[in-house]
Amino acid sequence: MATLTVKINERSNLGKAIAELLRSSAKESKAVEIIEEQESPYNPEFVKWY
Repeated sequence: MATLTVKINERSNLGKAIAELLRSSAKESKAVEIIEEQESPYNPEFVKWY
């Protein structure tokens, strides 16, 4: 199985449609698995380790 990382803007109509298509495919079949990762709310430049 291949792993793809996709960023979807769920505020747009197309993003909503793609997200719903992926969710319904994941429910109906074991061929698709959704792993959701939340982005950090912190600015990466601010949180740099020195």
